[in-house]
Amino acid sequence: MTYPGDEYKIKYLLPFTNAELFLDSKGYYLEWIRDEWAKEQNFKKLNLMFNKPAKYLRSVSKDYKKLEPLMEKTFWQSRYVKK
Repeated sequence: MTYPGDEYKIKYLLPFTNAELFLDSKGYYLEWIRDEWAKEQNFKKLNLMFNKPAKYLRSVSKDYKKLEPLMEKTFWQSRYVKK
């Protein structure tokens, strides 16, 4: 698990001095969705989001602005492993 600002140094022994390496990496989240989020399914809003995104964003903007100040704190207080 990494956090913003984490740095890693990796040293390789290369077979010759002119060697070049290409480092390919992939990032992913350990969890894609939380059980709490699944309870909030609203297919009518999902349909609106995909088919009329501007209308959807206008309809949720007030609720988003109310919750926005809490999002960072809530995220960092959440756990991805249940104890």
